[in-house]
Amino acid sequence: MRPVVAFIGSPTYALAKYVATLLSPLSNSPYNVKDSMELSRDINGKKLPEGFILASLDVISLFTNIPVRFALEEVERRFHEIEGHTKIEKKDFMRMLDLCLTTGYFSYNDEIYLQLDGVAMGSPISPIIADVVMQRLLDMTLGMSSLRICCVRKYVDDLLVAVHRDDVDAMLDLVNSFHDNLKFTHETGGGRRCTDLPDSAIE
Repeated sequence: MRPVVAFIGSPTYALAKYVATLLSPLSNSPYNVKDSMELSRDINGKKLPEGFILASLDVISLFTNIPVRFALEEVERRFHEIEGHTKIEKKDFMRMLDLCLTTGYFSYNDEIYLQLDGVAMGSPISPIIADVVMQRLLDMTLGMSSLRICCVRKYVDDLLVAVHRDDVDAMLDLVNSFHDNLKFTHETGGGRRCTDLPDSAIE
């Protein structure tokens, strides 16, 4: 189940919205594109090296599979990127973030549930937490591998990777080994100048 929770008016909504603004420096990633139009401008007309293809990778249900403890550890590791934007002490900030990520209560059919892992779609803090986790995944897998990869672009849970055709399976195995919660599916484009993307086709 992928709960879409209406957080407006909830007890932690204002806090989550505030914390999300403080986390914004962590979303400055070289992999990110803001939409399909930016991606189109980025790759339009460019030729891939011989033997390379474009592969589209998609995380299965990213938000509801985000490993919360890992996300907290990653934000704590990168707190030095945040501290210049707030006077809040690190320990207090992490307590605030923990509260936002571990109190995902919602109702369904008049029953109250607590989301034990993952982040709910609808929370103002969820997109940036997902982005932080995906950045770390890319840094620790594709960014450090010996695979023949010449380009990686990311939009939320969608990745476009220019990879040598002989390394596609190894790349998929690598990203799928990062965390038990996070699993990818993939599609590959056959041509050197065309791929199908979410919301658009680029040639």
